[in-house]
Amino acid sequence: MRVSILTWNINAKKSAFSDLKSIIENEMNADILFIGLQEVYFTFMSTSDLYNRVKDCVGSYNIIGFERLFGIVSFVLSKNNLQSESFRMGLGFLNNGYKGFTSHYIQFSDTNEKNNILFVNTHLTAHEKNLDSRMKQVSECFKAISSAYNIKEIDTIILSGDMNFRVSGIDRQKVYDLIIEKNYEEILKNDQFNNFSEKYPRFKEGNINFQPSYKYIAGTDDFEVKKYRVPSYCDRILCNSKYKHNFTEYKSLENIRTSDHKPVLLRMEFEPIILDNSELLSDIADKNYIYKLYASEMFNFFHENIFLIGIMTGIVASGSYLHFKNKIKRFFEKN
Repeated sequence: MRVSILTWNINAKKSAFSDLKSIIENEMNADILFIGLQEVYFTFMSTSDLYNRVKDCVGSYNIIGFERLFGIVSFVLSKNNLQSESFRMGLGFLNNGYKGFTSHYIQFSDTNEKNNILFVNTHLTAHEKNLDSRMKQVSECFKAISSAYNIKEIDTIILSGDMNFRVSGIDRQKVYDLIIEKNYEEILKNDQFNNFSEKYPRFKEGNINFQPSYKYIAGTDDFEVKKYRVPSYCDRILCNSKYKHNFTEYKSLENIRTSDHKPVLLRMEFEPIILDNSELLSDIADKNYIYKLYASEMFNFFHENIFLIGIMTGIVASGSYLHFKNKIKRFFEKN
């Protein structure tokens, strides 16, 4: 089975959908294509409008799963009509949805074996100094997943997104020099992502033989220098599976210049051979996750209906102002 995964922080650029269409056209050989987007900050675009934008991009694929958590958007494409179950939750302060994850559970049959995949699209907190916050959010994400799904029955987890792990503890100019030399291995020695790998060794990643995916000047191939950000591999795709699998291609789509992030694409193949039947996650389910979910959904409702809420607030405020104005007018008329 051929699976392609794309993660891309589009930096609130609507023109990204044109690029997305061409990317999908190049992935038509995949049996399943999972796309996770971040910073889809179109405040006045409803979820149904956003879905229609996506629908215009997918060609002959069926959209078997679509989910949105404020700026975090993901969808699963397949040529077959598979069933998808989705779940989303905000992470961090009050589970507000600015950072969080969306997920899709797909069950399908391959030869005589029934198997499944859980796709997860994440956007973790930013900035080099916030490594501990990112690691905490990863743990929250895994606990929520363990609570929402029957984790013992899941065969494969694909974790992707703008995980925001930064290159740290190395001079910025030295990183530029290493990029010119294409010495990516040396850069990766200073990657905060190594903390994740140590804690969750079952999650595997393809070999990185491409430039850091962040931070570029949008519209160019030049790294941003004014904000003193060290180029980093913020955008990652990881696999944790019981089944034999191969990473056939892992790359950054460097010819796409729409955002300050480059899209990252993984092509992989699965074989119906179980190599490790142990449980994929050791994080214990969170008994309080349902309350966090309620908080997350409350914020998400506000995000998705902010335009309507704004109009209603304006109407109420306008009515209150007119009522107060008329009361003042009547007072002076009487006196």
